[in-house]
Amino acid sequence: MHRKLLLTLVCIGLSYVSLNAQKGLYLQVRAGHAFQMTNDELGSPRAEIGQTNLMVPDTSTISEMQAVGTLGGGTNFGLTVGYMFGEHIGVELGVNYTIGTEVTMAEIQGATYNAYHRAKSVNLKLMPAIVLSAGPGHKVNPYARMGIVIPVTGVLKSDILINDDEGRLAGLLLTPDEPNPAPIQGFTSDISAKAESFGAFSLGGHAAFGINLGLNDNLGIFGEVEMIMLAVQAKKTIFTEFSNLTDASFISEPLTQSLEDLTLFDIETQYVKEITQNSNHAYNPNGTNPDQPGEELRFKTNYNSVGINIGVRYKF
Repeated sequence: MHRKLLLTLVCIGLSYVSLNAQKGLYLQVRAGHAFQMTNDELGSPRAEIGQTNLMVPDTSTISEMQAVGTLGGGTNFGLTVGYMFGEHIGVELGVNYTIGTEVTMAEIQGATYNAYHRAKSVNLKLMPAIVLSAGPGHKVNPYARMGIVIPVTGVLKSDILINDDEGRLAGLLLTPDEPNPAPIQGFTSDISAKAESFGAFSLGGHAAFGINLGLNDNLGIFGEVEMIMLAVQAKKTIFTEFSNLTDASFISEPLTQSLEDLTLFDIETQYVKEITQNSNHAYNPNGTNPDQPGEELRFKTNYNSVGINIGVRYKF
């Protein structure tokens, strides 16, 4: 009887020690690569480039396709602090830094008009999550993680190039207050620009499935597949570089523009819920205010991705 009681107490004690061994703080460092997930409509907010990939190599051949993709692909680096409440459940707070892959937002290729808008994102995200684990006491430990994505800071960097032999940009340059100015024949323009876009506060979600391989009581390595679902609402865009050379055979010297020649209306665009007759937009019957940012309708950009991460885990 006493032996049975003693054995029972020993088993309970070992279970208690084992359970507490699974609790505790851990730290993870990881790196990986994310790929575009789902094909959302892209497009450039610049009317000179449009929303599609348009190919017109000659007068008899036309191909136009919707520009699709996401801006979530790229190289990821992460640092995570986690705490296991027991053998099977815990919480994490991850910090994720992404250097995005360049994506063509829209493009026009033609005999007399060529333009493209390419962009890539650099961003920092907080990723709190709940973790479900088979048990860190196992040498091979499958786990799942799910939580929310909170973009903290980031920028979408754009490169814009336009070569125009049709006079479209001359129409925009010489009649800036017209909503849809007609091309001015005989003019050629070459524009090169860089811009940075910023997003409003947004929330997304993430989930992952992986396997942790324990090397000893404290150290392990892991690999995982991670999915991020995030759409960011545009807040504003600012040109950081700009050059324009417009020429024609009947003018004495080319018209040139640099960033210093532009007004605040040209340099900065703010994205709003609604455009009205009172907006700082070409629709305003009183014209635009050059000393205020321009206004355009706001939109969301897709940052969905699926990626593979590998890393090191240390349990304190």
